[in-house]
Amino acid sequence: MSAYAALKSGEALTHLTSSSEETAGSNEDLDDEILKYTKGSDDEKEDNVEDNENGSENTDDTNSNENWNFKMNDTKQKYSNPDQTGVKLYQHQNLVLNSNFSPSIDNLSFHTDYVYVTLCEAEHILINGQFKMEVLEGSVLLNNCFTLNSKSNKIYQFQSSQTQAIPMISYLTTELDDKKNISIVKITNFENGLEKLNRIYPFASTAQNEQKSVFEKYTFELVLHENDNQFNGLYIPESWSDNFKFIASSAPSSVMVIGNKNTGKSTYSKVLMDYLLVHKRKSVVLIDIDPGQSEQSSPYCMSLTNHTTASFIEQDIDQNKVEYYYGFSSPMDSPSRFLNIVQRLYNHYLMHFSKTGTMVIVNTPGWVKGCGKELLLKVSNIICPSNLILLTNNLSTEYEENQNILCGLRFERLNLVNGIFSNQIVSASEIRCIHKLMYFHKVSGHEYDFTSRILDFSPTKLSYCTKENEVGINALSILNYELKFNGDLTTTRFLIESMIWSIHIIEAKKIKIPHIIQSGGLPMLLSAEHANSIINEEESKFLGLSIVHSLNNKDQYLNIYAPPNVTAKLQKYLNSDFKILFIRGEGNLPSPEVLHPNFLHENSSATKKYVPYLSFKVKPKVGGIWKVRRNIIRKSQR
Repeated sequence: MSAYAALKSGEALTHLTSSSEETAGSNEDLDDEILKYTKGSDDEKEDNVEDNENGSENTDDTNSNENWNFKMNDTKQKYSNPDQTGVKLYQHQNLVLNSNFSPSIDNLSFHTDYVYVTLCEAEHILINGQFKMEVLEGSVLLNNCFTLNSKSNKIYQFQSSQTQAIPMISYLTTELDDKKNISIVKITNFENGLEKLNRIYPFASTAQNEQKSVFEKYTFELVLHENDNQFNGLYIPESWSDNFKFIASSAPSSVMVIGNKNTGKSTYSKVLMDYLLVHKRKSVVLIDIDPGQSEQSSPYCMSLTNHTTASFIEQDIDQNKVEYYYGFSSPMDSPSRFLNIVQRLYNHYLMHFSKTGTMVIVNTPGWVKGCGKELLLKVSNIICPSNLILLTNNLSTEYEENQNILCGLRFERLNLVNGIFSNQIVSASEIRCIHKLMYFHKVSGHEYDFTSRILDFSPTKLSYCTKENEVGINALSILNYELKFNGDLTTTRFLIESMIWSIHIIEAKKIKIPHIIQSGGLPMLLSAEHANSIINEEESKFLGLSIVHSLNNKDQYLNIYAPPNVTAKLQKYLNSDFKILFIRGEGNLPSPEVLHPNFLHENSSATKKYVPYLSFKVKPKVGGIWKVRRNIIRKSQR
């Protein structure tokens, strides 16, 4: 069978799905899969609200010192929209799961590290993986939104995976094109290391891998057939494009995007930014305040990024990023801290970008009910957006859910836009895991190293202080958790080791740090209250994230892993007039890094049963005692 026949039949295509046994994550992930429950979901928030209304205690938050003092607004209150007649409605429904391109020797040409693809009228292709693309002849339409012409002589860069919709390239004819009725594109390997992510996390494959394929030597593949992975092509409907044109012509100072989970808020924000930049905007500021699934921010962080080119044109946004460590994946965990960071990010925009006329786009979390709605009210008061974009499945302003979301929000103009609803093939916890892996395996810029695991290398030794005026880490603290022990080695190790920690610095002369000094050569501690106040100071600086591998109380140092740029920053401030603080919130490690595969392979079956914290017995998903409280009186069981 020829390669082209195999492509047409689908036999040579890569299949990235695995059985549940092969891709199973933690017990928590399996439990969530059965109960259709994930942390941060509307289900959890609604349950918490119901618990509070019934006077029951929320036992899931026993380690939190944050109290909810919000009172719901009168539900009869109308949302503040000064121009009801000016509400814009945008409707659509499209979903593209595979290419409609039939490969042949005439339209698909393979070369050492690139391929030529010739598209005819009405044809489109979906491309998964990392690649660079150049339009050699004619024009193409990217994601049904952006016209790319051969006369521009530009090289475009793409990085896609199962965590997001993949690029869609379509045939297009314009007045500038020759009348040949074809479009030719050159797709070239883009080896930035991300293509090897599957070696550590097989489920997160970004292109073809172990199975033999005609695309085996490339960092990308054409998705020619609808398969079990259900790749979603990024098809921007005309309703979104019309909305983009309206925003570009009206030139608002700020746009805030809201809506339920999985309605396409991050996609909308990113594509709107690209549209404005392609249509001659000098720069656009993007503020991402979704700490759980942010594409722009580091894990557990919220950020502001200033963009001067579209996302499919290479740029290093790290040079234009302002980032604050939040510490959790849901605004529920620390609402006051969440709002404080929103205010700080927006203040930075006002101080550095607003006066130059730079537009800001604010992407919000998908928690729009209960306490989440109260946070959204406060965010709208901080931003006061010129345009509020509500992604919804019903374009009527009288629709009850829309009324509930919009009630009390502050804005000047409202746009109702149909969200892009699609089956999320990767869970929220898996997306967070992939983002953590990308963070800690990042070498520089857009380069990653997934040829090995973190544990394949020796950690960096970093001394900590046991008393004042020593060099090293001055104190450690855990947000939302009061450290009340003294000299307990076991407890200290349990709270410190195998966790992700943020690194902050502050000038020693700026502030007095009220340490908790321990005995037994253990590091000095800092109360959660003082830690929160210190890192909220404008003088404090967030350097990045690190993984604390282990603690050596005899020689008084921590073994840590951190990306090269974070390590370099840390070394710069070690012997300076700055105090170094290690602070964390959740801090869970990415699961693929927890156990090195050789750890079990090198042990006999007789010794495996003695591995601590592991059970090799199959545990039923529903019958097992997982999340006992969360399985009680669920809505589906009432």
